[in-house]
Amino acid sequence: SSQRIGTQNVWPIITGSENNTSLQLWTPAGDASGAQNVWTMEKCHEVAFAGTSSEDADWINVAVTADGNFIMAASTANPNLFVLHVCQDAETSAVTGFDGLTQWTLLFPILSFVPCICPSSNDEMGFDLQAFCVQTKAIQKFQIAPTSCRVLPPSLTAAAAADAAIVEAEVAAAEASAAKAAEASAA
Repeated sequence: SSQRIGTQNVWPIITGSENNTSLQLWTPAGDASGAQNVWTMEKCHEVAFAGTSSEDADWINVAVTADGNFIMAASTANPNLFVLHVCQDAETSAVTGFDGLTQWTLLFPILSFVPCICPSSNDEMGFDLQAFCVQTKAIQKFQIAPTSCRVLPPSLTAAAAADAAIVEAEVAAAEASAAKAAEASAA
């Protein structure tokens, strides 16, 4: 059975390349043409996962939640769980790309998982994302509040976000070292 992405009547398609370390979201370019019902698709968004590559990842497992609004991805070689939020146009409900990406570092890589959406009074959206995971050394259930997914500009990939976080951390560390050095020389 196929999973619907978004809530519109025309379904977008998600494809993976390089062992799913890169995901592409494709949307219909227009209406079906003629009696053959042929669709033209346009790539509207691409995400490359940070900390993974086709060389060091056995595979990135990908699953879509039943409501089609979240895509979960997990590396079989690295202990990472990714959650993408699917962005939709407010007026037409057309899928326009990914507007949220969150990465969690876990203790063990995930070999397989099943995502689900469960009612919750703990989150302002009224539900939690859950992933039932078989890991290399454990079987666990992860519960994620959808509001914990951060919103990213459409052109920013997961790799760029991770690089930006590393640069910010390095700048903060350099500033802290400079402040300590200034305090030490002043004393």
